[in-house]
Amino acid sequence: MSKLINKICKKIILKKNDIFIIGIDGPTAAGKTILAEKLEKKLKNFKCFTIKMDWTLKSRSYREKSLKEYNIHNREFLYEAEEHMSLNIISNLLEKIQKFNKNKKLKSLNISLNKLYNREKTAKNDLKIKKKINKKYIIIVEGHYTGYHSICKYIDLNLLLLASKKELLKRKINRVKGYRNPSQTKKYFELIDIPSFINFISRYGNNYEMIIDNTNYYNPEIKNHLYIKKWVRKVDKIDKYRKSNLKYNNLHNQIKFNKIDELDTKNFDQIFNFVEKLDKFTIMNFGLAVKDINISTANFIKTNLFSINKKLKNIKIDFVYTNNFHNLYFKKFPILSGFRIINKENNKTISNFIVYINESSVKFVLYWNGGVEEIFKNRKINFKYLDQNIYEYKKLNITDFDFKNFNKFRNYIPTDFTNINICDSKESSNTILTDREETNINSFQILSEFFDTNIFWVQRFAKFSERNFFSEILNNIGATTFSINNYLFAIKSIDEKNVRKFRLFFDNWNLDNKLIEQRNVDNITYDQIIDKQREFLEKEVKLKTKNFKVLDGKIFYIPNDRKLKNIKNLQKDLQFLLNHNERIVRKSIVNFLISNVYNLNLETSKLWPNDKDIPKKNISLNDFTKISPTILSDLYFWLNLKRQKSSILASNIYDIRKNSFDISAYLKAAQEENTPIVLQSSFNSIGQAEKYKNKIYNGYLRLPDGPKDFVHNTLAEARKLFLNTGKDFLFGIGIDHLDFRHNIPKGRIYRFLKKCQMTKNLTHYTLDSSFLLEDKSIKNFKKNKNKIVKKIIKNEIELLKRIKDNHIYDFEYCANELNYIENEKKVFLPNHKDINFFAEEFSNQIIANNINYINSRPKLIIGNLGTVHHGVDKNNYVKTEVSEKWINYTQKFNFISAVLHGTSRSHPEVLKRATAGCMKINVAGDLLQILVGNLPDNLKNVVIDKNDEDKKKLYLIRNRMDSLSFLQKKKIFSALYCKSKDLIKLINSPNLTDNDKEYFKYKLYNFDYNQSLYISKLASERLFNYNLIPKKKNSKKIKKQFLMSPIELEYGNFFKKIVKIFNKYNLNEFHLDVGDGQFISRVLDVTDKIKFIKKLSKKNKIHLHLMVKNPNKNFQNDLSYIEHYAKLDVDYIGLHRRSFKDNLNFENSIKRIIRLKKEPTIFLEIDETFDHDVVSMIHKYNIKKITFMGVPLGYGGQFFKLDVIPNIESAINYIKKNNLNVKIEVDGGINFEILEQLKNLNIKYFAGWSIIKSNDEKIVEKKLNQVINILK
Repeated sequence: MSKLINKICKKIILKKNDIFIIGIDGPTAAGKTILAEKLEKKLKNFKCFTIKMDWTLKSRSYREKSLKEYNIHNREFLYEAEEHMSLNIISNLLEKIQKFNKNKKLKSLNISLNKLYNREKTAKNDLKIKKKINKKYIIIVEGHYTGYHSICKYIDLNLLLLASKKELLKRKINRVKGYRNPSQTKKYFELIDIPSFINFISRYGNNYEMIIDNTNYYNPEIKNHLYIKKWVRKVDKIDKYRKSNLKYNNLHNQIKFNKIDELDTKNFDQIFNFVEKLDKFTIMNFGLAVKDINISTANFIKTNLFSINKKLKNIKIDFVYTNNFHNLYFKKFPILSGFRIINKENNKTISNFIVYINESSVKFVLYWNGGVEEIFKNRKINFKYLDQNIYEYKKLNITDFDFKNFNKFRNYIPTDFTNINICDSKESSNTILTDREETNINSFQILSEFFDTNIFWVQRFAKFSERNFFSEILNNIGATTFSINNYLFAIKSIDEKNVRKFRLFFDNWNLDNKLIEQRNVDNITYDQIIDKQREFLEKEVKLKTKNFKVLDGKIFYIPNDRKLKNIKNLQKDLQFLLNHNERIVRKSIVNFLISNVYNLNLETSKLWPNDKDIPKKNISLNDFTKISPTILSDLYFWLNLKRQKSSILASNIYDIRKNSFDISAYLKAAQEENTPIVLQSSFNSIGQAEKYKNKIYNGYLRLPDGPKDFVHNTLAEARKLFLNTGKDFLFGIGIDHLDFRHNIPKGRIYRFLKKCQMTKNLTHYTLDSSFLLEDKSIKNFKKNKNKIVKKIIKNEIELLKRIKDNHIYDFEYCANELNYIENEKKVFLPNHKDINFFAEEFSNQIIANNINYINSRPKLIIGNLGTVHHGVDKNNYVKTEVSEKWINYTQKFNFISAVLHGTSRSHPEVLKRATAGCMKINVAGDLLQILVGNLPDNLKNVVIDKNDEDKKKLYLIRNRMDSLSFLQKKKIFSALYCKSKDLIKLINSPNLTDNDKEYFKYKLYNFDYNQSLYISKLASERLFNYNLIPKKKNSKKIKKQFLMSPIELEYGNFFKKIVKIFNKYNLNEFHLDVGDGQFISRVLDVTDKIKFIKKLSKKNKIHLHLMVKNPNKNFQNDLSYIEHYAKLDVDYIGLHRRSFKDNLNFENSIKRIIRLKKEPTIFLEIDETFDHDVVSMIHKYNIKKITFMGVPLGYGGQFFKLDVIPNIESAINYIKKNNLNVKIEVDGGINFEILEQLKNLNIKYFAGWSIIKSNDEKIVEKKLNQVINILK
């Protein structure tokens, strides 16, 4: 063992005045105590203190009582750490030691512990420990479970001792032979010691730096983490943690959840009954068209939970998370939802569970501090929900834990810019971008990856409750997590260096318990806003529109009745939604139009009819929404987090007119550098003119309507740039210094603010009442400054409260006066305590004003760093680098960046140093001088002045600047463009990828009245117009036919009645679907349907659609699918290329169909094109029919995929050009609107059921008549 001890000692890195903590863990009898004693002996030159994990054991009587049932039934007990030990004793002690270690002022720490378990002497909880330590101690924490997440984070070197099962048992028997016989010891070992340690190590096995096989005391071997899994497999049978053939009745007792006290049999049955209801609801709705779904999944859940929570004893269930209920309406799996089980008395989380609903199974996965339990059942989706009451169970953390990614590290991050260099290991790294909407991979899928190791995850959640939900789950499966704002960061790594680096990275963001409690309250108020917005969307659309409804956050087009349907009503609805005051409404309808309106091309000349300078072209609605200013608070946060001395440039605008020099120059520079920029103007410059005491108070730029003119001209330049280049870029539009010093006459500032909000496109506000610090009557400034700061905050909050949707925008708060040239002699330069006082007082006043949610948002702060507005800096005053120290203090109050103002004559090095803590740097006077300096002399002479007073005369030459020559204009533009580029590079402004721009862009979705009118008119025509796809001249007339495709209709009397109705209208062709449960998840046998249809009339024909894997395999009576249905006299047999291993098998099946004297049909799925292979098959086998799927396979009631239309048109054009006798069928997603859109194409057959679906045969017939009339 001496070699091992030497290796351990080499890993002990003692820093001056630093405590070093070693953990020694392992199962019973692994040799932990012996190693601890020998290690302490080896370290005799150091002061050591050994902390024993056994101290945390609860009383023997308590433990024996809790094991009574297990002993009677000889069942495994897995929860020693959770049930028999008070591990918080050790975690609290280690936290106390860590705080002492960090506190440079404290020299010693007195440790006093009482009522500890006394294993060596009395076997009672009567042990007292008193110890005084200093910062030169080595602390050894010995015993299981030092890998627990609340303990290992304080340990510098954590060791895990393992040994063979035989050796462990031998040592255990020998150790307790004095008071326990060998058979009892073996039983305890098999049922308690080993299962408890396996349940623990399966979750926290990654939390050790050294893994040691200590089977041989004298020659222990160092292993890697893969050995843990091998050891677990050797000492226990993993299969016993799986159970099958469980019955629904008494499921709780079969699984034994009795270690979660609150989850008794009655409570569990209520919860699981709810899971069953949710599964049934989902499956039943899967077969319905959206128009027939009367309640959203979220509302179904809320309604049921309201009822269930009344029945539950001592607990309640909260619905916390989903990101994909809309999958139900697009017929996609999985459908996922997350829930929290809460103790009613103390409102603390007991456990969390997730319900996974797939096409073939439903899973209930429970996460708690004792591990992960999964209950699932396999079931098939048929025409109706069939109760299948056989379940399976897995102790998921034991059965699924692994170290297969031992040599790989996976990073799941939203976008490129959110990559944090955490992994220092030699493992290869793989980065997966999840993006904003989790389209690549969802949070639940990533969660399952944490049963393995070497994974890093960054995720932004819409709500804090969602973030906390995943954080709690991850902590219970061995991950290390940290939460800031809406972001969750998580790591699980076998390399302790990575985990330490992770913890160190976020060290400055740690909050004390009091602040954590307050922030939780603040976050709840923020979540309430999000919930109210979502509820509002659903109610508003329901009450105010006739053609739309909202289900789970998505808008759907649902005209109630074609007779009532009116294009004017549709247009009115669309315009109402596009012009709505609430962004969530505008965003939702835009997303609907982008996804559902085919070929919605917008003419720029109609979007901006008064702008003759923009290129005349067509753009998509998505591109239109890109021409929007964006909120940048998320990006400021990331600049703080990464601390790469990188800032965003904010440029003040002085040339506010059409074809502005400075606006166009700064936007172009930012676009080319792939960096964001803020364009801003102040209240002082663009404020409205108001008369007071015979004096006119006006913004010095003297604009007719300052805010409107500023925003309008900025957007004009932005769209011109985007339309000319097609390249996206990020820009904000802000008000710099909404300053109370200019509030003359009284209330003018509020009236200005109202005008600002009417523009609908401002994203940034700088609120400033710091002029109060300039009051000459103030006596004893140092004593009274905090009182004045409180008044400043009060004024700024008053402005904040008047801004609608103030939980969205970027806000910058002025903490103290700035160094203006006119008052530079009496400047107040704040220190970090002054800035911290402002941040803390601001947070308190926010709470007092009942707008707590503001505390949950990233904010910016202005303090005087010594630079001078419109003057020359005094170098001995300029301390821009101290801004980093400021934000280290203020970020706990969510002030995540300082802002540098007053840079008119600042040395470049001043700006460069400011990037340490200023993630936004304002430049005004410097750019003003470039503008003025490059004017022709005749204009320059009009405005030239000292101390940047030129700005106050610019209005005199505004109109004359339009008349400048091309070269003169180019000179001014180029100078401003080059200067802004230089500034962007100087402050190391962030370089963003296209992914970053897409992720960080927070679109406002604003439309003016004429734009909404034009878009709503065009979109309503696309949705409604019968001639969306124009009828082509000289096109061959085809008699179009609707094929009944009753995939969701069971065989029975109603089915027979519907078939007869079709025959009544001489509709004698039917489309029938077959499924094998593999190619699609459903088993569909249409034998009885075919027999009835064929028997009913000799005219009847069957178009068979085989959705099976290998249609040549045996189906019934030694016949293949093809042979079986050919024998039933179907007319067409349709195949998918994907059903076969290769093209040869596909062609052989076509040949077989032809030999059986049936017509083969080739089916093309939504992602397949009408390609060369299909064309070749048509010619080679004289194929008479091609079917295009309009939806994914397997379910009725889906939405038609509009991007299939070009594919259909390609096929029709080829058939016409080559004079082929090939019929086209479209299968799935057919509703009245799609039928209207497709009717002018040469499509022979339209297969569907949802379009006419009803439980009333009279309504079916009525709808069928409507279909017939359209196809005429």
